[in-house]
Amino acid sequence: MADSKVMKLRRTLHQSGFVEMIEAQFAGLPGPPGYPVRLVLLGLVCASYERTSGNLDDAFEIMTFGTSERLRAHLAIPTCDIEDQDAVNALYNRFHRAWTRMNRLLDAAPHQRRSRLPRAAGRKVAAQWNGEHGQPALRRLEELANRLVTAPARIAFAKGLMRHWRGDTAIDTTCVPTWARPHTRKRSALEASANWHYKGGGDREFGYSATLAIAAHADPDRAGRYPQLILGMVLHTPEKDMGRHAHCVSAVLAQITELRGFTAADRAYTKLLPRELPPADACPRLHARARLHWAPGHLRQGGRPSPGRDHEGRSALLPPHTTPLARPVLADPQRQERA
Repeated sequence: MADSKVMKLRRTLHQSGFVEMIEAQFAGLPGPPGYPVRLVLLGLVCASYERTSGNLDDAFEIMTFGTSERLRAHLAIPTCDIEDQDAVNALYNRFHRAWTRMNRLLDAAPHQRRSRLPRAAGRKVAAQWNGEHGQPALRRLEELANRLVTAPARIAFAKGLMRHWRGDTAIDTTCVPTWARPHTRKRSALEASANWHYKGGGDREFGYSATLAIAAHADPDRAGRYPQLILGMVLHTPEKDMGRHAHCVSAVLAQITELRGFTAADRAYTKLLPRELPPADACPRLHARARLHWAPGHLRQGGRPSPGRDHEGRSALLPPHTTPLARPVLADPQRQERA
């Protein structure tokens, strides 16, 4: 991997503040320092960029054998003779232990992750992960993840690349699949808090859901004038409580910019009732210039709601440039209260 790419990714990683926060967690631990966790994180970022992989083997290979000798000396990357298999295995074990140590520090529900738990024990782990007891650890994980994920957006704002953006966002939920086999009647998956993510077309995939806030455009003429970057992210167990996660990503977005534009949502939000969205005073970013929309199946010809059809209003947050059928019934947020 080219040294220039590695150094650019390293600068982005350090500008996010992610590395400093992780190293602060390691600072008070007893025993020898072990393999530098900053190099483990850099290896994973490089593997993701170069090979679209989050595999520790790829991260280790890039850091140990995929960089130049000059760069390894500059970054103090531990190395060994590639022909000496015992030395390679020993160095990889150090690399893996640093990763495992970090996981244990950040795990909201520590448990045995090398073998599948009985189904009842797995349910307890998932409940602990998503319950009140795990909330402090989850919030810390979300902060770390968002520092890393939003680093390109912060750099883009600093360089003026987002000057044509008017605050329009899209809130989308997508699947993050896991390699773990799904739950069975007797055994839980290795990822005990994972579950089935159901897609818009009816298909499903086992893993997690990622709720994202993405820089979008309400005006088609602005397409391509700025990068469509992720401005906030929450990784969570697939569930129906979508409004809470939209609240979280909007709070992250509010830390990056004060711009208020239109907000659009994917199909998961078109089925939400207004009462299931977070209140406007608790989530001002989500409700900034929001628009309600009746699903096409609930509209009669002329764009008015059909009699007797869900007049509580299945709500989606849409930009002004939408289909002619939906456009006549776009309304201000107060309609949500009147529905």
